[in-house]
Amino acid sequence: VEPPPPTLADAQALTTDSDFTPFVARSVAPEVRNAAMKKLFADPHFNVMDGLDIYVGDYSTPDPLPASMLRQMASAQFLGFFDDEKKEGGPGVKARPWPCRRGRLGMLLTQPSAKAWHSRGYARKFLARQHRPRARTSTSRPRPPAHTHMTTLICDCNQTMPLNAKALGEALREDLTLHSTLCRRDAGAFQRAIQSGEPVVVACTQEQRLFADLGQQTEGALSPIRFVNIRETGGWSRDAVKASPKIAALLAAAHLPE
Repeated sequence: VEPPPPTLADAQALTTDSDFTPFVARSVAPEVRNAAMKKLFADPHFNVMDGLDIYVGDYSTPDPLPASMLRQMASAQFLGFFDDEKKEGGPGVKARPWPCRRGRLGMLLTQPSAKAWHSRGYARKFLARQHRPRARTSTSRPRPPAHTHMTTLICDCNQTMPLNAKALGEALREDLTLHSTLCRRDAGAFQRAIQSGEPVVVACTQEQRLFADLGQQTEGALSPIRFVNIRETGGWSRDAVKASPKIAALLAAAHLPE
């Protein structure tokens, strides 16, 4: 003879050391099973966050580099963060020449402060310096000519980022179209872009593997593709509505020659 199914009173009497097996049987009433599960998962043991979970960090909290470390970085010298100190003879290290080759996203390695990242002056300085001609010594190797045009694809990740396509387009001197599901419904725009033969910048790193697979399946895809993260670095921050200058700088960095 099977024992009677447990009741709500039995569920209320459960402890962390109790056997919960009888409460998940088919004969148990739904309200009794739910009450037992609430008792089970009320144990603090189940409330410990797994450190391997994604998106558990607080991306609105800036984590700037120490000023002493920032002074030694070539990208900070290139952007002139400490030019005023050099003119006044303040603290700082001797300027080092910018390397002949730099990573396409080398500019993303420094974050002087959240205020500097979001300021219009920072973006203006960055965009002006990337177009400044650089003196070439007789020992430097000539670089291949840069592409005259590069297509930029931006996406607000299903309307979770307040992107200003017009402002970003003006900063990049490019007409931008704001997509919401570039990795899904708007994937056709990505396929058409990579069929043009011109370099393409995709403002998304979360779906980089998906875009890579889609590129392999697209007939006539010839364009080299670069990916840049504007979501965790700006679009999902607490000051996302003020992050347009920073996002413009991130996109401009992806346009720099390798």
